[in-house]
Amino acid sequence: MPYVFAAVSWLATVGFGTALLFVGITAGRVAHRWTRLLLLVLELIVEGVVLLALFAEVWFLAKTAMAFGMAASPALILAILCGLLLVVPTVILVWAIAGYGYRLFGRGPQLRSDFRRSIWVSRINTFRPGDFSG
Repeated sequence: MPYVFAAVSWLATVGFGTALLFVGITAGRVAHRWTRLLLLVLELIVEGVVLLALFAEVWFLAKTAMAFGMAASPALILAILCGLLLVVPTVILVWAIAGYGYRLFGRGPQLRSDFRRSIWVSRINTFRPGDFSG
């Protein structure tokens, strides 16, 4: 039964990863600095939830391996490797969901430019100390 929870954790990772992508894109489109800061805080919270879902997925994969008679340490190493391998289809599925959403609303070609303008991809020096002094 832990494999069902691992699948649900993976789907939660995909769902929250999609939310994380859209929050980042939204933060990149906002002009006001304080709104960007609030979206950055929201992005960090959603990022934490994505990591927790990934950790839960690894834990459930380890429990599944242990249910088949594997010792705890090798099961954990195998689960971590499987969890890292599952990041690739997660990213592909998140990008496909975002692309489908953009095409659904008639903005398909704009996804790449919005992604490039997202706060966490292209703006290394987004927040400077002088940004909030006035």
